Amino acid sequence: DSCSNCGRCEAACPTACLSARDRKVESDRCVLCLSCVEACPGGALRLTVLPTGEGLQRRNFLRAAWGLGAALGLASIRRFREPSSIPGTAEAAGPPISPPGSRSHENFSQKCIACSACVRACPAGIIRPALLAWGASGLFQPRLDYDFGYCQFECNSCTAVCPAGAIEPLSLEAKQRVQIGRAQFHRNACIVVKNGTACGACSEHCPTQAAHMVPYRDGLSIPAIDPSLCIGCGACHFACPAAPKAMTVRGLPTHGTAKSVTDPGDGPVLDPLEEFPF
Repeated sequence: DSCSNCGRCEAACPTACLSARDRKVESDRCVLCLSCVEACPGGALRLTVLPTGEGLQRRNFLRAAWGLGAALGLASIRRFREPSSIPGTAEAAGPPISPPGSRSHENFSQKCIACSACVRACPAGIIRPALLAWGASGLFQPRLDYDFGYCQFECNSCTAVCPAGAIEPLSLEAKQRVQIGRAQFHRNACIVVKNGTACGACSEHCPTQAAHMVPYRDGLSIPAIDPSLCIGCGACHFACPAAPKAMTVRGLPTHGTAKSVTDPGDGPVLDPLEEFPF
């Protein structure tokens, strides 16, 4: 074991996915940049291509051979999951979801340099490097993954750190109205319909009142989506207890602006989104 626990690998990691103490890598956040390998003074880290185990030293070769699959010596790397293959959803999630402030998929994919600054800044851990979400030229450019959480209503951290202009600065008020995606209700997957059981998790956690309950039958209610209020934050997806999910979010190729819930006649304003109780 040539590891001296110096911590240089952890300090060099641009996505903060490596723990030198635990000798583990959070593979969904790893962008395979080899910064840790280059920082290690004892050569304890290396990248290997499965199944031969031959070490790779050149970053350019890694980029060219991404389809082969790779693993770090100190941890096994799980498969990167693209939105169309996320287990547990009622149907393919469709286009990827780009961070608020990116304006459009075209703008984001053209300007993003895959530096992972937004990945590090996201307190919810939902901005994650992707493989094919943005095409072959967009290797490791991030997307939002709502299986890990949701875009917090009272947060605009990712809009303040992009060095390339792929994500433009937004005030919190402006960010709260940016439509990055649109929620979709899959009626047959809803436990109210399937099991005849009352639920309202999606509407309870929607920060804009886009997801709301409407009468169903036998005294039960089911969700409905107001697209003019939906910002695509993923709170409904994350809160939904159904498997597969009855609520999914499709990314919008061009971001929009939601109607404000504070406009006159819109009803009561919700309190800031709180942590889920489950």
